[in-house]
Amino acid sequence: MLARPIYSVSLSGFVETRDIRDRTDRFVLRVTRMEARASRSSWERVRLSVKKGTAPDVGSFVDLKARLLPPLAPLRPGAYDFSRDLFFQGIGASGFAMGAIKTVPPPDSGGLALRYSAFMQGLRDAIDARIRARLDGDERSIATALLTGRRDAITEPVNDAMFISGLGHVLSISGYHMAVVAGVVFFAVRALLALIPGLTVSFPIKKWAAAAALFAATFYLLLSGAEVATQRSFLMTVVV
Repeated sequence: MLARPIYSVSLSGFVETRDIRDRTDRFVLRVTRMEARASRSSWERVRLSVKKGTAPDVGSFVDLKARLLPPLAPLRPGAYDFSRDLFFQGIGASGFAMGAIKTVPPPDSGGLALRYSAFMQGLRDAIDARIRARLDGDERSIATALLTGRRDAITEPVNDAMFISGLGHVLSISGYHMAVVAGVVFFAVRALLALIPGLTVSFPIKKWAAAAALFAATFYLLLSGAEVATQRSFLMTVVV
């Protein structure tokens, strides 16, 4: 983990994730090359903030200059430890991109995991664009959060109101959301199959419906980013 700020560092690497937020965008860079006068250390990943609308696409290979800062320590004893969270994500520093971000040809393909991340990010962007065409403001942000797990675009007043009223858990995809998705698919598929008497008599349509529900739950898990609460809910859904 970075111990002291570095005010100018040249970085090259692959963009692994991208967050579209209310005021600024943010992305995680998997570092392949680093040049800094003030430090000989290097980090596997760094998280950088940029102006809204300027974050590079997931999977792209970029060159940039940045100002890096140590991960934020707890604000008071016993408070949330941001640096611990970043440590387990393999992120050694956070900061700000300075100047233009140049997209250049990559030295290699980046691996299967990066291609998967780019595909899922493109899918989330397409869903968000479809929602944006129909909804505005926090309605769009909440709808996107419930489908793709992106909660960063929700404005601070609405986010605070949700938690003060005890509804903040609704924004975190967990048991309720997974049960709705799997349950709706299960009953809808079973009802449609039950309309065909030949299938009802001769085949286990309930098991077919359960398989379709399991596929839908798996897709929802991957689309939403597979956070810990979502993984726990998915495992319980699989058991059911």
